[in-house]
Amino acid sequence: MKQLALISGKGGTGKTSITAAFIQLAKNAVAVDCDVDASNLHLLISPITRRKNPRAFISGYSASEISENCTGCGACFNSCVFGAISRRETDGKIKINALLCEGCGVCLNICAAGTIKFESKQSGESYISNTRLGVMVHARLFAGEGSSGKLVAEIRKNASDIARDENADYIILDGPPGTGCPVIATLSGTDLAAVIIEPSLSSIHDAGRAIELCRHFKVPTVIIINKHDINAQISEKIEKFAAKSGIEIIGKIPYDEAFTIAMKKRMTVIESDKNSEAAKSIINAWNNFKKSLKF
Repeated sequence: MKQLALISGKGGTGKTSITAAFIQLAKNAVAVDCDVDASNLHLLISPITRRKNPRAFISGYSASEISENCTGCGACFNSCVFGAISRRETDGKIKINALLCEGCGVCLNICAAGTIKFESKQSGESYISNTRLGVMVHARLFAGEGSSGKLVAEIRKNASDIARDENADYIILDGPPGTGCPVIATLSGTDLAAVIIEPSLSSIHDAGRAIELCRHFKVPTVIIINKHDINAQISEKIEKFAAKSGIEIIGKIPYDEAFTIAMKKRMTVIESDKNSEAAKSIINAWNNFKKSLKF
């Protein structure tokens, strides 16, 4: 079983469309959408959840209640740097805004009367779903919550368990854009990362940071240039950058309206039009991907 991550330094490079096509071409893969903050892989492969209720993702703590035994001394109010504790104007009693609470625990430790309720909180939920392309593991982080990297690590563990049980050949990870915690959690332990780059200056800059991150974690890296023909000059810069960095370019995908048509149909571009230039280029990139893995 090989774990393949598709990442990009910035959003909008076409990473998810390429990932969905790779999942189809793999034939026996577990798909994982690691973009738990703003997932969109489900839009193309239409998952149906296996279990009635999603699994709660518990992360961090929150002060949510002050008992009637509160003396009103104001120690917690004065110590909260997040502005989550205040006094009611009507009666001067202490109240907590759970949405502002960061769960640091200072108020709990400073309260002499021991009246603050401090509990673990649910920050999101994860899902295991069936799709026409196989099993998909995905999640949703609640708005304003942190710990996205921890949630990615959790769903990746779920995917590994399922892949072993079902003898999958691949785990294919649709990574989030950027270089933050969820990207690090996506890359950890993967066999190969493909960095998707479009021919724009911002994409080259941000992809460079993503490649440096892969190097830091010693993850073998390849490049796919998407929409390579919209700016030949910048595409040439990407090729020179790859050559200088010793990174293989496994695919150059042309701009093709077949992608847009496929998205409207909620299909991969190969399902929608396997004879399109985009589909042919992705198939070639996938074959090169497998060669890079020696698998």
